[in-house]
Amino acid sequence: ADPEDPMTLVEHAPAPAATVSEQLLELPVRLAQRAAAACLAAMQKREDTLTPVLNYAYFDGAQLMSTDRHRIAQFSLPETLEAPDDRLVYGAGFLVSRVALIWATKVKPAKRYPLVTMSDGGDTIRFERTEHGLTVSLVNQFGNIEDSAIFPYPADEPHYPPVNNLVARWAPAAASAPETLDPRLFADFLTFATKHAVDGVFSVEHGEAKSERTPGPTKVTAGGAVFLIQPKRPLR
Repeated sequence: ADPEDPMTLVEHAPAPAATVSEQLLELPVRLAQRAAAACLAAMQKREDTLTPVLNYAYFDGAQLMSTDRHRIAQFSLPETLEAPDDRLVYGAGFLVSRVALIWATKVKPAKRYPLVTMSDGGDTIRFERTEHGLTVSLVNQFGNIEDSAIFPYPADEPHYPPVNNLVARWAPAAASAPETLDPRLFADFLTFATKHAVDGVFSVEHGEAKSERTPGPTKVTAGGAVFLIQPKRPLR
């Protein structure tokens, strides 16, 4: 861009995400829906009455994560904007219920754009912890709320298991060996990859065994998400 020419368009420089002290997360629509779908892929479809906190995903200020004991999903959020009209706002950590994630994957912005673009046109999905519960909103480019829903939030703010530590400690197996994976659990990763990964491509890596009789978790990478699935025993 030429600073002396007022008609020259200024090239877009990636801007960092905004951070706030509130329990809030705001992402461009398609990014939010991909992150929500990733978390749903590692959550039980029925309510977990034994460990109620597992009915929620968790946002820790930088990533979204979920688990059903046998599987883990981790979706790391970008540090910079991908498009000039994107909005990224990261706040303090909070829980996001499964029903709230489902709502986020289904909400649709108003059709205002005649052409298909790579940008969401400034539309975002905002997750916000308030005194009324968890509010999930579709926000347009002008900051106006087009649609929203309020979901219950646990009063005791339960501690979420540190599944991100398990992902960080994962190591590949020294030698690949056959592993038995439950197809019902693995199928959710395939569904996610088909819709959200580039060309539906995903990678699968066997993990380092914990012992001779205990295989390590298998790692699946697709669409910006990292999944772990335990071949035989629940992740602990």
